[in-house]
Amino acid sequence: MADKIYDVGRFRHSIDNWQLSMLLGIIFFIVGIVVFFEPGGTYLALSVLFGIVVILSGAFELYLGTKLPPDRARDGTSQAA
Repeated sequence: MADKIYDVGRFRHSIDNWQLSMLLGIIFFIVGIVVFFEPGGTYLALSVLFGIVVILSGAFELYLGTKLPPDRARDGTSQAA
């Protein structure tokens, strides 16, 4: 096990940009503390965020549905036999 060579070249980008990982760790730690002490406010914020995402997703689906050619099914196959 001691003579196994590890290829760290593919992780070079992550190692060189450790500041971003550290910043994200600090942010997640602070957010975790806030969530622990304010679960009600966090639940409300996540509910609103989820609602916005669902509304935008539905609007996007409606937009794409109107742009779909009439001779194509939803899964991309032809309806004509």
